[in-house]
Amino acid sequence: ISFLGNLLFIIAMLGAVGQTLIGKKLFNKYPDPLPITFYAFIIGAFSFFPLFIIEYLKNPGWLGNLDMAGGFGIFYGVVFSSLLAYVFYDWGLSKINASETGIFNYLMPLTAILIAVPFFGEKLTIPFILGGILVILGIFLTERRSPFHPLYKHKKN
Repeated sequence: ISFLGNLLFIIAMLGAVGQTLIGKKLFNKYPDPLPITFYAFIIGAFSFFPLFIIEYLKNPGWLGNLDMAGGFGIFYGVVFSSLLAYVFYDWGLSKINASETGIFNYLMPLTAILIAVPFFGEKLTIPFILGGILVILGIFLTERRSPFHPLYKHKKN
């Protein structure tokens, strides 16, 4: 199970890298991120539709069993985890270099804890707080192009 999970994460990361590289090329040609995000969602909807049919045939009455929490979860997933996340990601990608987007992936655990503490009762630990400080410090140093940063030296010459 662990091998399969790791393999799926590797495939997901390759897909994210592909999305970033293809998206950046598209933004060089078409500067508005909204149509690109729209078409990406259309392609995603068509690619997931066969899986939806398979799952629906397994359990056609699932909608009748959906409670308020499940409906809220679906709404949250559609609006925040998908629509807004991809619109903001694509908008940001249209403004910065593709290589810089990876730096901000380190913020995912920090933003996840903002939701996990109040909604799921997760506990903040000292190692997590120290790690978060190191992540923020690393992003700050990387983004400010300090004199010891390799890209700073390259641009200066």
